[in-house]
This record gives sequence, structure tokens and C-alpha cells, in this order.
Amino acid sequence: MDLSAKLEKAVVANGGSLFVGDRSGTLHHVSADGLRTEVFASLPASVAAYHLAMGPDEQLYVTGGFRF
Repeated sequence: MDLSAKLEKAVVANGGSLFVGDRSGTLHHVSADGLRTEVFASLPASVAAYHLAMGPDEQLYVTGGFRF
């Protein structure tokens, strides 16, 4: 899947995998080797896109009070 047109916000997880969010509310997970992409979560659409952060507890935090 080509995420280049969708990329809004991204964060690198432990182990080198990548979480990418877009304005449609879809969070994608990209494997560390870049060969596999999957939809990780679907959130409500956001005009400003969501901000992502990895916590010291290795959980993904997303603005709006979401945690995975």
C-alpha cells in the first residue's frame, strides 16, 4: 500500500515499526522492514489529523484520549 499520499502524522515504535495516521481517522501499522502494512485502528475523521506518541509503557497514545 502506498501511504505517501495519506501520511499526516507518524511515530516509530520500539522495534522499528511505524504507526501512521491520516485525516480520515485511519491508523496504519507498517512493519519494521516496510514490507507489511495493515489498518491498526479506525477513529473519527479529523480535519487537523491526530498527533501520535509512543509512551514509555510502549503504548500508542493519540490526541483525543485514545490509547492502544
